[in-house]
Amino acid sequence: MLEKFKQNFKSERVGNIFEKHNRGKDEIIRASYEVANLIARENKSFSDGEFVKKCILASVKEIIPEKMSVFENISLSRNTFTRRVEDIGGDLMMQIQIKSKAFKFFSLALDESTDVSDTAQLLIFIRGIDTDYNITEELASLESISGTTKGADIFEKVNCCIENLGLTWKKLCSITTDGAPNMVGRNTGLVGRIAELTTSKMIETPIFLRCIHQQSLCEAISQTWITVELRSARFNSTTLGKPNFLLQFNYGEKIKQTE
Repeated sequence: MLEKFKQNFKSERVGNIFEKHNRGKDEIIRASYEVANLIARENKSFSDGEFVKKCILASVKEIIPEKMSVFENISLSRNTFTRRVEDIGGDLMMQIQIKSKAFKFFSLALDESTDVSDTAQLLIFIRGIDTDYNITEELASLESISGTTKGADIFEKVNCCIENLGLTWKKLCSITTDGAPNMVGRNTGLVGRIAELTTSKMIETPIFLRCIHQQSLCEAISQTWITVELRSARFNSTTLGKPNFLLQFNYGEKIKQTE
């Protein structure tokens, strides 16, 4: 009996030691993810993590020096941050994919711009609603477009985004774009290609909404002051065959014509 008790006691102590060790390791990894998340949110360089660690160690040394070894094990290097941010991005995408599978209808908003390296970047925002009327609004994808940015190039990226989210064109309710020809062109633009696709699939064509940039508006309209005001554009769901809660926008701004 005594020998058995000693064995059980010894195994229990070993188990507790391993449990505490694993728990401490998990906390260190979570701390690394938290710092990486803050660095990414503030748009800071990943190499700043090493400086952050120096600040942490300097503070710990003065407050709780007996815990120095714990904080020294936190990995905040640039390579570690790269992996952490990729993991966080992958997890966020997985969450969007899970939510999008439950969408009854969804709408998209697109904006294409050029970054400092002269590479076109396409932002794709999604707004969807499920059968329980839970609305989700997220950045669905950031797509880099090398070479041309024609309507066919943008359509390909949008189509890949929809497929990656597990959605279908049949559920697409509306698309909001700017007034660029590659977006709103009826023949070779994104709008024209989507209309062609939906017609060939014999599904209802989504509503196309246009957001006008200030500069384009000022070039098109002369004279003094103009006011653009779009307030809660609601559409009759029985007429359009699509729900109207995905088509609500509230935008008001005064634009002054400059000489």
